Parts: sequence; C-alpha cells; structure tokens
Amino acid sequence: MLVSKALDEVADFFAKTVYFHVFSFCHGYPPLIVFRALPRFVLTFSLLIILFAACACSGSVLPETLADAETTPAKTKPIVVDRTDGAAGALYIEARLRALEGDSKGALELLQKAIRLDPHDAYLRLSLADQYLLQGDTEKALRAAEDAVIQEPRFAEAHFMLGNLFFHADDNERAIQSFQRVVELAPDHEEAPLLLAVAYARNDDLEQSVAALKTYLQNHPESVRGSVTLARLYQEMELTGWAIDIYLKLLEQDPDNELAYFELGGLYEQEGDSGKALDIYRALLARDSGNMSMRHHLARFFIVRQEYDAARRELDEILRLRPDDLEARRKIGLIHLETENWPAAIESFEEMLRQRPDLHQARFYLGSALERAERYPDALQEFSKIPESSDFFDEAMAHRGYLLHRQGRSEEAIAIIEKILGKEGRRPELFTFLAALYEEQQDIPQALKALERGLRIFPDDGGLLYHQGVIHERSKNRDQAIAAMRQVIETDPEHAEALNFLAYIYAEEGIHLEEALDLASRALELKPEGHIIDTLGWVYFKLGRYAEARVELERAALLMPDDPVVQEHLGDVYRALKSLEKARRAYLRVLELDPDNASVAEKLEGLSP
Repeated sequence: MLVSKALDEVADFFAKTVYFHVFSFCHGYPPLIVFRALPRFVLTFSLLIILFAACACSGSVLPETLADAETTPAKTKPIVVDRTDGAAGALYIEARLRALEGDSKGALELLQKAIRLDPHDAYLRLSLADQYLLQGDTEKALRAAEDAVIQEPRFAEAHFMLGNLFFHADDNERAIQSFQRVVELAPDHEEAPLLLAVAYARNDDLEQSVAALKTYLQNHPESVRGSVTLARLYQEMELTGWAIDIYLKLLEQDPDNELAYFELGGLYEQEGDSGKALDIYRALLARDSGNMSMRHHLARFFIVRQEYDAARRELDEILRLRPDDLEARRKIGLIHLETENWPAAIESFEEMLRQRPDLHQARFYLGSALERAERYPDALQEFSKIPESSDFFDEAMAHRGYLLHRQGRSEEAIAIIEKILGKEGRRPELFTFLAALYEEQQDIPQALKALERGLRIFPDDGGLLYHQGVIHERSKNRDQAIAAMRQVIETDPEHAEALNFLAYIYAEEGIHLEEALDLASRALELKPEGHIIDTLGWVYFKLGRYAEARVELERAALLMPDDPVVQEHLGDVYRALKSLEKARRAYLRVLELDPDNASVAEKLEGLSP
C-alpha cells in the first residue's frame, strides 16, 4: 500500500527529527549547520596539526571528535624581521605597529609602499603575504610568497608558507615540494616535517609519510606532537598495536600527558573496546579530578552509549566544581529531551537563560522542549524571541511555521517559510514543508511549484522528488508520479518508500508485475514495515500467487490491524482462495473502519449465498 504523509506528519517530521540530532553534541552549533564531509584520512591529519599547534591540552576543552573542529589554512607565525635600514625599513616598522593595533588595511598599504622602495626584499614580500593571509586572501598571499621565493630561493619560511597554501588548496604535489625544500634548508624546522608527512599521507604514500615522521622524531625525540602524529598514521594504516605502544610510551615518559590519555582512549573507542577506553579516561581523572575536558568527554562517552545516569553523574560533578558551566547544563537539558522528561528539560534551559539571557541556543532548546511538552503558545513565544542575527533564527522560524500551522494559521506559516526560503543556506525539507502547507489548502499548483523551486536548487534530492511523485499520484497524474519515482530510485537506489510506491502503482495497474515484485522485495529488505509487506502481498495477489499473498497480507494485518486497505487486500486474497468466511470477516472489518466504502460493501454482498 501507499503511505503518503499528510501535512501534520510532514510538519512533525520536519519539526522533530533533525533538530535533536545535535544530541551528538557538536558543541555550540545550530542544527542547520552541515559540517563539510572531508575524507576521514585528510580530516584526521589536517586537524591534527592545527589541534596540536593550538593547545598544550592542560585546561583546554578538546573537540569531542575531530569532526567537531574545522579546517582553515594554517597561518605562519607573524613575520618579524629586524629592519631599520632606509625608508623601506621605516615603513616596515610602521606596518608592524599598524598590524599590532589591528589596522590590517593600513599595514598592507605600508608594506606595499616599502616593496616599491625595495622590490628585491624577500622579507617584505613574505610580510605582505602574511598580511594577505590574515585577511583571508589566499590567492594574493600565494603570489606574494612566490615572489619572496623568487627574490630569495633559500628563504625557508617563504617555502613553508607556500607549502601551507598549496596544502590547503589541495595541491599536494606542490605542497610536498615546498615542505621538502623547507626540510632541506632548515632541518630543525618544527612544523614542516609534520606537514610533509601529512601531505604524503594525503597522496596515499604512507611509507614516505612514516619515513618523514621517523626522521623528524630522530631529530626531535621528545616531540609529543610528532609521536602522536605517527601514532595517528599507524591507526590509519590499521597498525593499532604500534599506535598503542606509542601512546603507552608517552604516558610512561609523562604520566600527566593529557593528550596521550585522550588519544589512547579514543583509539580504544574506535576499536570497540569501551572498557579499556573508560579505564584510560578514569586514570586521567584519578590524577586530575578537576579535569573539565575529560569530564565533558566522559559525559559524551556515556551519552553515546545511552548510559544517561552515568553521564548525569559526570555532568553533576562538573556543575558542583563549576556551577556556571553552561555546556554541562546544556547536555543535561538534552538528556532530559532525549528521555522525554519535558519539565526537567524546560527547567535546565530556563536556568541557562537566567545565567545568560542572550544565549540563543538555550532559547532554541527551551522552545523545542516547550513544543514537545505541547505548550505551543509558550514555545511560539520563545522561538519569536530569537533575533534574525542568530545562527538559530532559521530553525526557530521553521518551528514557528509548524506551530502556527498547528494553530490553524497556515497563511502565516506559509509567509514564515517563504521568508526562510529567501535566504541562503536553505534546506530541501523546507520546500517539502511549504508544499505540504499548500497542499492542505488544496492548492496543488502552488504545492508543485514549491517542490519545483526546491528541485532547481537540489535537483537530486530524493525527498523532494518523492513528494513530487506523491502529489502527482494524489492528483491522478499517474504517469508523472511514476516518472518522479523512477527518478528518485535512479538518484537513490535504496529509497525504500519510492521502491514501495512504484511497486504498488504497478500492482494497481497490473503492469510490470515481475519488476514490481523485485521493487517491493528490495523495499522490504530496506524497511520491513507493514505497509511495504502489504505491497509485497498485493503484488503476489496480482501475479496470481495467492498462497504467498496470504502469508504476506496476514503479516501486514498483524502489524496494521486498523488499516482498511490492508483488510480489503486480505479479504480479496481469502476470496480468491475460497476462504469465504475469512473474506467476510475481513470485509466487515473494512466497513467498521471505513463505513462509506461502497466497493467493499459490494464485495461483501457478492459473498452472500
């Protein structure tokens, strides 16, 4: 049978599903933000360098997963050159002062003047590249760094900046060449060998990567960053034992090495050994019971495993030690949401707002908790307080649209969704929601237009194509419905609902029945639900395979006893098998559920002797 969501179901899906996926705790980010999916290897290593360069771990809050961080072009240390000679030198010094005062534009202009006075000075050109990089203009930074190398081919820092820029432009070959040149010119350079190893790894040249790291560690045997980078590489190469040995050696050398605890525990988690991971995390807390980073990490560790009581113990301890820790309170509130303890969730987020009335994230979650508690006017009020400047504004507006619809104010809901759709960062579900609102008003042309607008932006989105097919089917445009569903399946061969939809239409039409059987079987493997079992049974019925049809339709009836379509199908197969009393009971059940069903009344009458 077909299952096409009514507007309430679409709105409910839109309002409740993606919003609470933030329960995975990507800290501080609103649900609409989509993290750029980098290959795992690249992500691991590019973030590794930035993470290690940025923290010595003590007292810092580490990202709970590397995916929680972001990659940006690494900046070289500000170029500091002792230049006091001539007019160019004076301009350089003034540029440095401007930069320290935050006047990047003024510093840039002064450096350009200095270069005009002394065009062969490589240091000035590298300083210019550094200023461009600080402004985010990587193209001009690249040209300036290349000019610096032309003026002074043995200038290691210029080669290093070039390597950085090539690296973050995904130009691995040129990045490798630049970092190799740095290592040749400055064997003791701290960053270049590590980035060289990463660049090799990105090229799938793992042997060269390991060799570069080992050479680096020979020159820097005490380097924690180098050791951890090598351990990470071993993890990627699935040489887990070697990685563990490195972490254990680091802890033997320094039992307070916080980074090693995090890395080793994370490795055990990755290997599925939660017990060893927990032992490692507990070992750090035994040495440093006030380590907030680890307590937050442990809370997440337990939350992921749905061990909410254990998570609460960690979070409560954080609040005992640091009562103003809003992140701990946020996690507690989200645990209450996950466990459907709406009053406690509301209390948690209200407390956050008492501490920080301008915390839009807390207000968004408060509105969500009120919505789930069915306190719709209060929820609407909270969402309305989130300003347009907030990252949570679009989500709040979407919730407002849903709540207005619940109050029968569909015109206002449409206006709100249209406003969101006029901005960047739109989501395909918004177009589906808008189409459902128009469909409720029986405005099918506008509903289809909403979906077409979405498809112009997201041409391969299975959800939009699927709902387009649903509306065509409801509008009796079966050929267009079939075309839409075929496109969904072409785009997403595992879209269970589209497979089921097409199979059912074919069965209803009595066409392509063997293909329909394959489609329904595939759908059932992906999504073993009652309405798909009904479709499979109905296809068997249309093929004349009544015994198999009865088995599937009886299964569907057990799962969906109050569905008149399933009961009618079951009655039809009983009638075909001459089980007339069972057919009668099935048809009578249909009429209990759908008293105005004239065709079933006629079938029932036909069973009379």
